[in-house]
Amino acid sequence: MRMHQGQNRITTMKNDEGLLVEEYDKVNDIIVEFYKNLFSPPEDSPHIEAEIEKLNVKRIYEADALIINNSVTVKEIENTMMSMKRGKAPGPDGFTTEIYKDSWQITKDTVVEAVQTFFATCQMPRHMNNTIIFLIPKVPNPQNMKEYRPISCYNTVYKCITTILANRLKHTLHNVIALQQTADVSGEVSMMVYY
Repeated sequence: MRMHQGQNRITTMKNDEGLLVEEYDKVNDIIVEFYKNLFSPPEDSPHIEAEIEKLNVKRIYEADALIINNSVTVKEIENTMMSMKRGKAPGPDGFTTEIYKDSWQITKDTVVEAVQTFFATCQMPRHMNNTIIFLIPKVPNPQNMKEYRPISCYNTVYKCITTILANRLKHTLHNVIALQQTADVSGEVSMMVYY
């Protein structure tokens, strides 16, 4: 794959047959199809889910589930937002963590309402759930999608929600992760651990 100097565009890509594609729409189709296949569940997922149900997996206790699903307070939202790292890339809305933190008196009500609505309804507005994926070449002159590393840039409010959930979940991990597993349950907890 070739990138124009200074433009950060993917202009060519090898297709599944190994042929170099240069047409913009076809290159775009290859990228979209790759991620559609990557992020879509397998066709036999109902069968897989039935098999997983048969396993004797540890589950979160009901008391812990109540704590995790508990209403979120304004203070918890504010503490989470203020603890978020600066210098991160903005999400699809173009706003960085700094914007929310530095103008908290202006953004506070909107952020609190969005986060509390999510915890009350378990639904997130579509625009907050959007993600920008940047493709970073793993090798010089990448030729196919596997030679790119995706970096996801999430909306800051989305990050706030997942951080609150991760902080709540980390107090229950000792009940669901077996000692034989090599997961690090202390320190920073990533939501990816739970999927």
